[in-house]
Amino acid sequence: MSSFINVNARGYRHVFMLVAWNEYAWAVRDEMNRQAEAFGKDLGEHGLFVQPYDGREYDTAAQVLAKDWPKAIKRRLDEAQEPALLILGTDFAAFNPTTHDWALIWLSDFDERPREIMRALAALAHKTRQGEDVIRFLHETARASRAGAIARSVNSVVKLKPGLFGVSLDVNALLGRIGGQANVAMPDTHLKRE
Repeated sequence: MSSFINVNARGYRHVFMLVAWNEYAWAVRDEMNRQAEAFGKDLGEHGLFVQPYDGREYDTAAQVLAKDWPKAIKRRLDEAQEPALLILGTDFAAFNPTTHDWALIWLSDFDERPREIMRALAALAHKTRQGEDVIRFLHETARASRAGAIARSVNSVVKLKPGLFGVSLDVNALLGRIGGQANVAMPDTHLKRE
């Protein structure tokens, strides 16, 4: 069985977890697979990227779904079973969406432009290596978009979900905020499959 239970944040600023329900081929999944190793390397010693073994996606996604999510997030995870990038600053076993900070990026929002995944991942890795709080950055992105600043510049709206500590956002807001930050170096590998 593939499991996220032993994924821990010790020594890392952030843990980036690919939540996928199945192995269906589509452009977003292919691009994410193509960028996985580079993303792990780019995080360096500051972040960890974890993805399930091929064929074990449902096991790890079910563990994520079992957490105490706000209703709207749980419904989207369960009904749509869309792939997402879950970002944590704590160990997965101890993680509780109602008490710990978190962010979710819905990868299905890249459907129309899967090559933009690289740009988003590179910017997130750069921020992680620079010691920035990526979760706070994503929360601020959601707030700014909700206020209309990013919505006006990229003609998009962030989908701010209810929840005490978490945020779910679409890629338009993220890409609008990261701008040209995709040109970053690729240090040592920190890619882990669970």
